[in-house]
Amino acid sequence: MSLGRKVFFVLFLIFFSFKISESIVYIEIDSPTQRLYRLAFSIYPKDTGPSGRIERVLKRCLEISHLFELVDLPSNGNLTPQTIDYASLKRNQVELALSLRVEASGREVLLNSFLFDVVGESLIKSKTYRSSQEGVNLICYKLVDEILELLTGRPGIFCSRIAFIRQIHPYRELWMIYPEGSGEMSLLRQTLCMSPRFSPDGKRLLFTNFKRMNPDLYLLELETGRVNLISSRPGPNSAPSWSPDGKKVVLSLRGHKGFP
Repeated sequence: MSLGRKVFFVLFLIFFSFKISESIVYIEIDSPTQRLYRLAFSIYPKDTGPSGRIERVLKRCLEISHLFELVDLPSNGNLTPQTIDYASLKRNQVELALSLRVEASGREVLLNSFLFDVVGESLIKSKTYRSSQEGVNLICYKLVDEILELLTGRPGIFCSRIAFIRQIHPYRELWMIYPEGSGEMSLLRQTLCMSPRFSPDGKRLLFTNFKRMNPDLYLLELETGRVNLISSRPGPNSAPSWSPDGKKVVLSLRGHKGFP
């Protein structure tokens, strides 16, 4: 084999191996034998500055995902690729390890993260997140979403939002919240709303409202706060649903003469 062909063959193997490693799915979430994976969690320094808040938010997200059994490491368990002791973790039946180091300077926070495959004795992910003190929750959501997508092959949900109706007598107000349970935001107050539905891109929200004494369908542009009337046929204009491309809407209407 010529030198040129040998070089090409070696490069092909390296590229092929890299693509294979990228496509590994560590957790089969559709498996009928799905179980919780033991994940060791450490944060350093512990309980100082924003560390306590980051720890609470991350643990809450990981527990909500219902994929992990969390195992706390000692407060000095600052795992890095240079210091990690795979043998010790294996003795504690740990399968994955997430190590975080928090650095705060003024209003800025740096979150350095390492995710290890303990069974395979390898570093799966290493990334640094930068945020303001006020945006710490959001980088926690981003970190967990990226971990979930890396391990399961499917995007996480924690950077998304949930629209819901809050009963505040005599109103039914439109609110929004992050899946982790924080960041509540009022969208429409002192009104009667029902059936909120996000658009596929998460930028628009359909809902039924009784503003005109009829259950009409409205569209809220989340970035601008603009509200537009979409459908106001007599009777219910409710239970909306978006087409996958976000260009069409189906909804429930009352049948009447001349209407198919």
